[in-house]
Amino acid sequence: MDAPLDDRGLRLIPLGGLGEFGLNALVLEWQGHLLLIVGEADTNVPPESTYRVANALIKAGKDFDFLSVPGMDHSDGGPYGRLKKRNFFVLHLMGVQPPDINSNELAGRDVGRERWSFE
Repeated sequence: MDAPLDDRGLRLIPLGGLGEFGLNALVLEWQGHLLLIVGEADTNVPPESTYRVANALIKAGKDFDFLSVPGMDHSDGGPYGRLKKRNFFVLHLMGVQPPDINSNELAGRDVGRERWSFE
């Protein structure tokens, strides 16, 4: 059975989880780029929930990015997670290869939000 759609055409998910609609069915429909970030010590969303999504994506042959942050509670991944998110969005939304921070490409430059120039 297909999950009902809301007025925007998005699939409705029962509050109690994926229920009868199933994670696998939703994963099979996934298109586009995806970055999953999970804190190893998350007390809000059990990390195994994110791992179940990752497992379903793998079984469905979907390509995605995954970041597990050791010792992190429910968060955006901290400074490293924010760096990975910026790089993900720069690559997939702007179509620009982000700088390689391991090559010292940014040495001596501001490494904050405005660290890249796209002139």
